[in-house]
Amino acid sequence: ARGPSPALPFEAKALPPRAARQPVRHRQRFILMGAVRSRSLLILAQLAASTAAALTTPGRLVLLRHGESAWNAAGRFTGWEDVPLTPRGEEEARTAAELLLTEAGDLRIDTVYTSVLGRALRTAGLCVEALRRNGRPPPPILPTWRLNERHYGMLQGLDKRDTLEKWPDPAALREWRLSFAGRPPPMAADHPFYSRSPERLAALRAANADGDPRR
Repeated sequence: ARGPSPALPFEAKALPPRAARQPVRHRQRFILMGAVRSRSLLILAQLAASTAAALTTPGRLVLLRHGESAWNAAGRFTGWEDVPLTPRGEEEARTAAELLLTEAGDLRIDTVYTSVLGRALRTAGLCVEALRRNGRPPPPILPTWRLNERHYGMLQGLDKRDTLEKWPDPAALREWRLSFAGRPPPMAADHPFYSRSPERLAALRAANADGDPRR
């Protein structure tokens, strides 16, 4: 047999049957919980607003392609071959600089990142010079080989139209040219534009901002 129940530290009252309970109490309890939840949301919103105010204003990224190069004009696969801008490419770079000055308003450019290829460096230099001439602080230009365009391997230097017409597997050619992961056949050491010579690596090392061609 069970012994007597232990005494409770408070006066216990039996709940009335469910049908006899007053729904007002439930409504009041719901409203109280809602009020507490609303207050919590308000506090969270205030914290979020104060945190956002403490953060710096997000920056802007301006993407600029280099002007027309000599091999762009000739319709050849350029890749890493360091060909110069054409006169039209120089004019395109100056036009881009004017657009930065007129359409970007008071935008301040802090740093210019570019590849180590001359066409990109020349385009960046013309834009920075235009900023300087118009009283804007000239940003530093930081070149890195990681911003070089796609290396076309054995295709580099070939005429695009002629290659597209004569290549035995057009689907593979499109894959190499247009996809992110496509990889053209490698360039042999006897290729006229072989780019892994000690001289090319030395040029990459000299052009890279931190002097490390592996970065």
